Amino acid sequence: MGYLDNMTTEQVEAYVPDLMERLASAIQTVYNLGGRYFWVHNTGTLGCLPYALAYRPDLAAEKDVIGCSVALNAGPRFFNARLKETVARLRVALPEAAFTYVDVYTAMYRLMSQAKKIGFADPLRVCCGYGGGEYNFNKDIGCGVKVEVNGTVREGKSCEDPSKSVSWDGVHLTEAAYKFIFHQIVDGALSDPPVPLRRACQAKGQ
Repeated sequence: MGYLDNMTTEQVEAYVPDLMERLASAIQTVYNLGGRYFWVHNTGTLGCLPYALAYRPDLAAEKDVIGCSVALNAGPRFFNARLKETVARLRVALPEAAFTYVDVYTAMYRLMSQAKKIGFADPLRVCCGYGGGEYNFNKDIGCGVKVEVNGTVREGKSCEDPSKSVSWDGVHLTEAAYKFIFHQIVDGALSDPPVPLRRACQAKGQ
């Protein structure tokens, strides 16, 4: 993750073309081995993950209306645009293959923006963590980690009801959050073409 190596958004974007070439090469290899059905989902809202906000406070300063970092979400949006273009090129280059491009970013941002309306607590607050504060996240005391500081044991513990949380440990979402995202994408509403998951591995046109 370039942002965790102190890269700027511009630097992160600069190596995306190389990633796309590697992806296309990997898919070509699978195709050559007989693979014909590809379900490609884009990347999520990095700027809405507590660990990213905590690691890069310089890029987290400017936030959108729900508290996500504008800068940290710019990289994923750029990546996703290039990914969709790459999938379009692969459809032309590999006409016998069926590609389904799935917009997980939109599903995840929808979850973040609607969290409190659909029964979740603060979507940016970690369930299993330590430290309190805005995110209940401490990079040195993660979920399940115990650290002794001046004779006192500090531990990253789970919240009482994970089903009410969006963020599990600052990096991963909770089962309830992933379930919401699954229901957003399973019927194909956020897919290109709009194919339900159950049909993504069927012959084109069926």
